[in-house]
Amino acid sequence: MEILGNVLLAIVSICTFFSYFPQIVKCLKTKKGEDLSVWSWILWVVSSLAYTLYAILCTGTFMLIFETSMELLFCVIILTCAIVFRNKKSDKGKEKMKVVTICGSMRFEKEMIAISRELEMKDFCVLQCVYGFEKLNEEELAKLARLHYKKIDISDAIYVVNVGGYIGESVKKEIDYAKAHGKEIIYHEN
Repeated sequence: MEILGNVLLAIVSICTFFSYFPQIVKCLKTKKGEDLSVWSWILWVVSSLAYTLYAILCTGTFMLIFETSMELLFCVIILTCAIVFRNKKSDKGKEKMKVVTICGSMRFEKEMIAISRELEMKDFCVLQCVYGFEKLNEEELAKLARLHYKKIDISDAIYVVNVGGYIGESVKKEIDYAKAHGKEIIYHEN
């Protein structure tokens, strides 16, 4: 019977690992905790702590202690992520300002300038790259492209100016880059 109990606890441990670990990886990768309920995870931590103490004090069974300790550790990590990666409030009680990079075709230069102004009036920190239609050489274009991707790196989101639904090849690459780096994508038009 003891062997069966250990096998069952091993199955529980494996299931616990594969149920919590992806959530931990997602939290650490995206650094977002808004969608996690702090109160729910506090209850999970308290429940796991009580179960771990029961395993230690009342059973002394190694596999049960291992499983409950692992669950407790995972719950504490996720709770910590939920708290640390939440949008922080500033000293004045306002939410953290979201940094966005404007992405769009230069054919929408005027629209991008107007949208940047509107977003800034809504307390967004806007990084834009509207350079007009002046002639730039290949080296200058390459430099500006590298700088634009750096802007995406330091942003929380990109704001895609897709007037009439138009998204050019460069902007498609910027969207893919932003998605690959866990950035929020905001479209001007649906």
